[in-house]
Amino acid sequence: MVLHDERVAKAVFRRSYVAPSYQSAKADGEAEALDLMMKVFASGSTSTLYKALVVDQKIASSVSGYYGGHGLDYGKIVIAAVPVPGVELKTLEAAIDAEIAKLIEAGVAAADLERSQERLLKSETQDIENWPKEIAKVTPDAATVVARKYLNIDASVTGYLLPEKQAATATPSKAPSDRS
Repeated sequence: MVLHDERVAKAVFRRSYVAPSYQSAKADGEAEALDLMMKVFASGSTSTLYKALVVDQKIASSVSGYYGGHGLDYGKIVIAAVPVPGVELKTLEAAIDAEIAKLIEAGVAAADLERSQERLLKSETQDIENWPKEIAKVTPDAATVVARKYLNIDASVTGYLLPEKQAATATPSKAPSDRS
């Protein structure tokens, strides 16, 4: 999906995936694993995706992502990024897809998961009795399993938000059913 708007100053990449919510997750600990996997992968300047695209490749000026699991039915996984001047959204999208593939192949590192568990437990309110215990139980394998299960391009929507004057040739590279 491509949208143009005169109020947009910079192009933005955004992708949303369908995921279960804390309420609808069938597997024990799955929602917690989704929460932590996205903290490791795309939340903040210490995340894997930020380091790869902003620090190392220098193709994005910002990267963000999160798991939104507080709905009653479905949740969502969202990844967004802004390319640096001169970088096409297709290039940024390909780099994001490559980092997702690395995550799915290599898995979540134990040290990264532990750091995210500590940060998450310190930042959230402690009024939910069992939630801190459930977060602490998430293993690197559990976070990797949910990455493989839910970062599925066929269950996602990719959008480009472009300035009005930017060429309409910028479109997401392929329809989900065309990707392998």
